[in-house]
Amino acid sequence: MIIALTITIVVAMMAGALVHLSLTDLNNTAHTRDRMRANEMAQSGLNHAIHELTYNPAFQGKLSRTVDDLSY
Repeated sequence: MIIALTITIVVAMMAGALVHLSLTDLNNTAHTRDRMRANEMAQSGLNHAIHELTYNPAFQGKLSRTVDDLSY
């Protein structure tokens, strides 16, 4: 009886640890994805500014434009 209870407790603790590890990994993956998206958006903004200045050196307009299909 005590052995079965001990095994049940150990299995429950291991299951809890695996769930916690899985959630932590999922959270880290989301942060990595967000960092990559932010970096890509910043790079695209710089590319847009360089493009505008390349074709119109006197460009002084606004660079703030929205992307319609962006779902962030």
